[in-house]
Amino acid sequence: DAATEVDVEKPEESRVVHEIDAPGIGADYEQDHESVEVDTNILQELRTTFIDQLKWAYHKQLLNGGLDGRQAFLLYVLWQGLEFAADDVTRGEPVKDWTTSQLVSRKPMDRAESWIKKTYTLNGLLCKKQLGDERVESGEFKIIQFTVKLAMAMSEAHRVAEEQFIIQFSKKYRHEANQVIAESRNQVLAAKEKVGQIACKDVEVVTEHMLCIIILNRCSKYLQNLLTSGLLSEKEVEEHVDVIEKALDAIHRCSEFKH
Repeated sequence: DAATEVDVEKPEESRVVHEIDAPGIGADYEQDHESVEVDTNILQELRTTFIDQLKWAYHKQLLNGGLDGRQAFLLYVLWQGLEFAADDVTRGEPVKDWTTSQLVSRKPMDRAESWIKKTYTLNGLLCKKQLGDERVESGEFKIIQFTVKLAMAMSEAHRVAEEQFIIQFSKKYRHEANQVIAESRNQVLAAKEKVGQIACKDVEVVTEHMLCIIILNRCSKYLQNLLTSGLLSEKEVEEHVDVIEKALDAIHRCSEFKH
C-alpha cells in the first residue's frame, strides 16, 4: 500500500541502498560495482526503461487512489522531476528523480511558504481567531504534508518499478541492471532521510491521513462505477460524492489524528 512504504527510521550509515527482497540482484552491488565493467549503452537504455516504468507506477497509483488527483502541485513535481531525470539519463547520468524533484519544488515551495506566512500574519491582525487548524493555516503543516506525500509516492513507485525491472532484466543484463537498482535505492534512501528530519508524530499523522484519502478516493471511484452500471442515479451519486469531498477537504485542513 502506498501509504505504508515510507518510514521514519534512518538506515544504518554503512548502507547505501534500501532493503528489498530481490534475490540475485542489487544486494551485491556494493561489493562488485568498482571491479565490474558495464556496457554504457545498455546501462543508459536500462535507465531510460526504468524511468518509463516509474511513470507507469505513478499512473497505477492514480488509478488505485494512492495518488490524489486533486493534489496538482504534487503531481506536477513528480512528473516534472521524472522529465528532468530522463534528460539527465540521456547525458549518461544516473537515475536521480528524487534529486530532480527537489530542484523542481524548491523555488515554488519557498514562494508559497513566504506567501502563506504573510497571509497568516495578515489574518492574525484582522481576525481575533484563526479559522480551522492553526498549523495548516500558517502553512507549517502544508510543507510537511507535501514532503511526506512526495516521499511516499516516490518510494511506492520505485518499489513497483523495481519489481518489474528485476523480472525483465536481472538475468540478461545482470551488472547493468544491478547498477540501475542501486541508483533507485539510493534515491529512495534520500527520500527517507528527508522524511527522517520531520517529527515522528507529524509523519504518522500524514500517513494516517493518506490511508483515509486512499479509502475515500476508492469509494468515489466505486460510486462512479455504480453510476455507469445504472445501480445508482446521478443524484444519489452526487450526494455521496459531496460527502466524500467534504471529508477530503477536512483531512487536507487538519494536522491531527482526529478532526
